[in-house]
Amino acid sequence: MIEYLAQNEGPITYQLIFKDTGISEKTYKQLENRVKKYKDNTVLTHVPVANELIIIVNKKCDDDECRVNEVEKFIEFYDRVLRKITIK
Repeated sequence: MIEYLAQNEGPITYQLIFKDTGISEKTYKQLENRVKKYKDNTVLTHVPVANELIIIVNKKCDDDECRVNEVEKFIEFYDRVLRKITIK
């Protein structure tokens, strides 16, 4: 299950950081190219020992409303991609 890792956010943030657990190396390889299509500046880091995936979406947000909208938008995108991969 993906979660948003809130930071000590000031009025402006430049990165949205997410973590998903239970991601195997095989699933990560399938996710890697698909998730990077979300935005050109999306970074994925897989921690195989912990089966965790850290995703950083570089997006400037000037307020909480922007952050909430972008977080919801990314989670919906990610869930659709993950469903497609796991249904196969």
